[in-house]
Amino acid sequence: RAAHGEASGEGKCAAVYEAGVQPLPRTGRQDLQVRLMLSVLSSIFVLVPFCYVPAAFATQVVRERASGSTHLQLLSGARVTLYWLSTYLADLIAYVVLAALVMCVLLAYGEPSLVGDAQTAGALFGHILLYGAAVFPQTYAISLAFDSPSSAQISLILMHLVAGFVLVMANLIMLSLDRTKAAAKLLVWVWRLFPPFNFGEGL
Repeated sequence: RAAHGEASGEGKCAAVYEAGVQPLPRTGRQDLQVRLMLSVLSSIFVLVPFCYVPAAFATQVVRERASGSTHLQLLSGARVTLYWLSTYLADLIAYVVLAALVMCVLLAYGEPSLVGDAQTAGALFGHILLYGAAVFPQTYAISLAFDSPSSAQISLILMHLVAGFVLVMANLIMLSLDRTKAAAKLLVWVWRLFPPFNFGEGL
């Protein structure tokens, strides 16, 4: 628009031009797309760090076996079932503390898709706890194939990243394509043998 000022002493007019832009408001569909994208990103930010957690707990098991500590305990009369049960319970207690701290961070962040209300936050906390309860036994079994704690940690991190992130994204892509939808519905039963996949799918 142009606003004309008063004439100057030389008989000229001073013109001022101002431009303004007011975008149209987003539609409901666009708002839904934005919320969906933010929800997916929030889930990824929760999923990826939890792929590192089981590998961190497995290093202690591998270190005890590599140093002969496990063998010494068994020779001293400790039962195999009690050894693994005590290891599992100790790791689970530490994991519960970690899960509680993660929930405190998420509540402070306030992402609606994760902790929008008490029911959603409770479901997420239960989901995190069940993931730990399921992934530790499988991690212990896989760790038996390693003698080096560092090799076990790196390999388990990669395995959990593939199962928890790559397979989840691949499954979503395959379900969105008509040519691969039938195969995805069959393969998902294999992927569900891996707790990280179930964790990522649940998020």
